[in-house]
Amino acid sequence: MDSLTSLVKQNAWPDLIRYHSAARDSFRLRFDRRTLRKFYAGQPGIFPIYRVQPESTAQRAVVTQPHTAAPDTSISLYPNPASRHATLDFGTAAHREVQVYTTQGRLLKSYSSEASRFVLPVSQLPAATYLVCITPMNSSKQSRTFRLLVQH
Repeated sequence: MDSLTSLVKQNAWPDLIRYHSAARDSFRLRFDRRTLRKFYAGQPGIFPIYRVQPESTAQRAVVTQPHTAAPDTSISLYPNPASRHATLDFGTAAHREVQVYTTQGRLLKSYSSEASRFVLPVSQLPAATYLVCITPMNSSKQSRTFRLLVQH
């Protein structure tokens, strides 16, 4: 909820804002299901997955700890901030999909890569913060999302 609040304060999702005070220090959010779905769909891979254990005779169902695959720490994104291009270094070659999203969740570009390194062109993108989502296609590993700042 903190990330949603901070993005709304930065004028993201103006259709969620129901009320602003003159000093802009307080606001009310209107939670529209379609708008929130766009928000959560635009944040791929950053929300944990919870699993519910089956109910036993001794106790009711219990929510377990978040279940996530071990993160792939070999992926790096540099330089950040970037001006002309950013490099994704995966460590190993594999079939992956690289997607670039705005912070509002709109898909801008989608690329396919099979190499161990991918150069992401950002010179045509306006200066802003973007989300770069890497999805392994032939693996059980989870998607990874990076924030990329583009400055010109």
